Amino acid sequence: MNSRGIFFFSIFYFIYINCNGQQWVNVLTTKFGKQTLYRDADDKALNGHYKIATSYDGRYSEINVKEGKLEGERKDFNKDGALVKVEYYKEGFLYGVVKDYYVNGKVKKETTYEKGTLNGVVKGYDFNGNEVSTEHYENGLKVGKWVARIRKVSTSEYYTVTKFFTKGKPSGTWKEVNEENTPVWIKKYFSSNHYRKREYYDNGQLKKEITQKEGKTVGDKIEYYNTGTLKSKWTYKEGKLKYRLDNNEDGNPKFIGHYKKGKLHGEHIHYDDNGQITMKGNFLDGRRNGVWEFNVTSKRITTYKNGKKHGLEKIYSSDGKLFSEGSYANNIKNGVWKYYNKNQDVTRETNYKRGKQEYEKKY
Repeated sequence: MNSRGIFFFSIFYFIYINCNGQQWVNVLTTKFGKQTLYRDADDKALNGHYKIATSYDGRYSEINVKEGKLEGERKDFNKDGALVKVEYYKEGFLYGVVKDYYVNGKVKKETTYEKGTLNGVVKGYDFNGNEVSTEHYENGLKVGKWVARIRKVSTSEYYTVTKFFTKGKPSGTWKEVNEENTPVWIKKYFSSNHYRKREYYDNGQLKKEITQKEGKTVGDKIEYYNTGTLKSKWTYKEGKLKYRLDNNEDGNPKFIGHYKKGKLHGEHIHYDDNGQITMKGNFLDGRRNGVWEFNVTSKRITTYKNGKKHGLEKIYSSDGKLFSEGSYANNIKNGVWKYYNKNQDVTRETNYKRGKQEYEKKY
């Protein structure tokens, strides 16, 4: 017999069995794939009706066993004796509708099996017995239309989520809508691993849009303010960030950046709320390179190479006049640095060699 692909294991359970009297018995269960075999401590297959303790807190089950295999109805009870689940078996395999129950006796879930495999409709119910979800399976695979009605704790509002599956894979158009049928999000599948998702504000305005293929972002990832103004636009190529634009609510840019394979590469510009440039420069393979300009409370122009200060740097006072200038070599001051007064006269010169001050002249 070819036993490849059959998974099994054995565990001893110390359980309480009620069969022709009450006694404590050790029972050996062996699981083969979707079947479980029940034997006593003498390795003999169990036969008959049994009441078994499934835990030490009082939970138990009533089962029927034929030649060591579950046959017919199985019932599970909580520690208070309330019914929580009913299953049906044929030769050890789950068959038909399995029912889960709330503590108030209402059905919580109905699941359909055929020979231990999900096959058919799965229905979910709320505490009051109202149907809240429907799922479909075919030979264990998700198929057809799935619908779920959910209540969000934060708002106490109800939403409906609709999904579609083909042979176990997502397909078609998925969506979530509120009670007024206004979309919260819509997800359109072009194939099982390629989709576009759009999210919406409560006013119906588009909030986000993204396309993914094989787990990677494709093209533009876009976000909007609830007024419809563009908030950000990130462009991807082969799953790596290529370009980024961030805007303020008035539509003026806040940041513009370029990338190469997800790394900082090319021009980057930062703006303040008034649209004035606060930082501008270029990256090369993730490192600052070339001339950078900084404008926050005062202006500074610095030259970089491989991410380090290298070359001329000029610093200006808040009134825009030159305050000092000098050079760096590998992030260390090097050469003559000059300092100016408000009339732009040199007031001091300091000479550095590899970061160490060699002399200073004052005027």
